[in-house]
Amino acid sequence: MARNDARHLFSNGRDARVTVFEDGRVKVWSTAHLWEVGNLDRHTALGQFVELHPGRPVHATGGTEKATVIPIDPNLGTEVAGTVGMSNGSFVYFLHSGSVVVGNDTRDIARTFNASREETGGSVMVTFASSMKPRTLREFDHFVEVPELRKPVANRLYAGEQEIHDGKVIDGVRRGS
Repeated sequence: MARNDARHLFSNGRDARVTVFEDGRVKVWSTAHLWEVGNLDRHTALGQFVELHPGRPVHATGGTEKATVIPIDPNLGTEVAGTVGMSNGSFVYFLHSGSVVVGNDTRDIARTFNASREETGGSVMVTFASSMKPRTLREFDHFVEVPELRKPVANRLYAGEQEIHDGKVIDGVRRGS
């Protein structure tokens, strides 16, 4: 597969990686475990976020690409270790516990797509609805310009992958079991 240069990669220095795509999607992935879709909530009248927690361990390989590292200390629990903000109002919080929060200040979550494959690990793609952008952006530790020049690429399963439906979010509402 060809390298996708229209993205930015971040890591907690351990087992969580986040890819910010320039079409506005945010992918949280790991080669060490699957992900569980946790709390879905509204933090403003217009914005929504979802918490993603480390799930069942897997023993996969990969994930050696260079990433901007946001170090975590598991002893600090659910405190925020570092933040990534995007020009479209999206944000990512790396928590010391290993969990990751993905949200947007002016958009609902259109969909979470939680996929797993024993050989490669787990990933959750978060896609947001609408194209509204906030007038002002919060301060973040890291900032990514997200031009959103084209519609987000459709979610798809790769060979050997399975979709995990527990906690699935569609159109801003939890639909999975």
